Amino acid sequence: MLDVNQKNLIKLVSCALTGKKSEIPLSDSVLALAGKQGVASLIYYSIDEEQQNQLPARRLQKEAKKTALQFYHLLGFTRFLQIHLKEAGIDTVVLKGLSCACSYPVPESRRFGDVDLLVLDSGKFDSATEVLLSAGFFEAQDEHTTYHKTFNSSEGIVLELHRALSEQFADSKINRQMEYFVRGARNHAVTLCLEDGNGKISGLDGGFQAFSLLIHMLHHLIHGGISLRLVADWAVLNEMSQEELDTYYRLIRQSGLISWSNLVTETCIHYFGGCKLPVFDGIEHTKSQIMVFLEEIFDSGEGSSDMENHLMTVADSSIVGLMKEFHNQMRINYRIWSKCILLWPILYLFTFIRFVKNNSALKRGKTLDILKSARLHGRKLKRMKVFD
Repeated sequence: MLDVNQKNLIKLVSCALTGKKSEIPLSDSVLALAGKQGVASLIYYSIDEEQQNQLPARRLQKEAKKTALQFYHLLGFTRFLQIHLKEAGIDTVVLKGLSCACSYPVPESRRFGDVDLLVLDSGKFDSATEVLLSAGFFEAQDEHTTYHKTFNSSEGIVLELHRALSEQFADSKINRQMEYFVRGARNHAVTLCLEDGNGKISGLDGGFQAFSLLIHMLHHLIHGGISLRLVADWAVLNEMSQEELDTYYRLIRQSGLISWSNLVTETCIHYFGGCKLPVFDGIEHTKSQIMVFLEEIFDSGEGSSDMENHLMTVADSSIVGLMKEFHNQMRINYRIWSKCILLWPILYLFTFIRFVKNNSALKRGKTLDILKSARLHGRKLKRMKVFD
């Protein structure tokens, strides 16, 4: 069950997303929780006038101003990047961050700390890397992902250049739809307007935007670190045309993610002031399943890392499920070599050594404890009815 502070934070976020004012008194505990969940700047806009001059509200105001300044800084930075890459013949679209902010009642309230760009032509990914390096960016060392490269600007801004939406999952249906997504993204690129129409960036239309967010949330749910901020992004999704809605439905149906989509939508309807997406195919969740999802959000918050601290099962929590995920990690880490079945035994060994080394570097505890945690988390996913 949720405690009083968690319930109050949900109400504050709901008011902010629907443009209402809240009379809920702010406390240090609620502010700390809002910071962990990445919504401190958002709930500032839900405070009623009576609390404006009180110390907690002034602290939130300071956070809101900081977030707004960062918003405009990253908006200008993103526009520069997209124009610079386009001049080199490389088209990109914005993922997450700014593309989500467009839908908020106050775009500047949506906190984010980096820029995510998807290269629309996968064959030009290496060229995009060269353009960024020649422009003075520094490529991050010890990268532990294959679906994006991380760069740092001289100003300290972090850029994630994506070739895919996420690391591959153990479920091949999801992976096929992610590949389809990247191939078709160019046909779903649109111009997004911020800053009263002056801040134009290239993003995705409704159906593709929703699917990219759904995959992003799933990645965080499986590997730890899903937060209220991500759920808030879902609650403010713009209304789609029938064509966009049909496209989105095809993507989630063919990837087996209707139940996951519905779970997030139902959570927004019950707790965050609504959602413009429907509940598809009559696949509904009980109040207890939604509550387990909310508890998972508050248990994790914004704490994920792309260097996974454990192997998480996607399909089930059995030993077989863990083995499937282990096999998936082997394919991710050794994408080319894994095509040769004869190399699998040695690649499994290398994968296990890498897992143990990463676990040791992150100081996550004993390997067996982490594997047990993975199984428990898999059972929780089953309880939530995440997968179709």
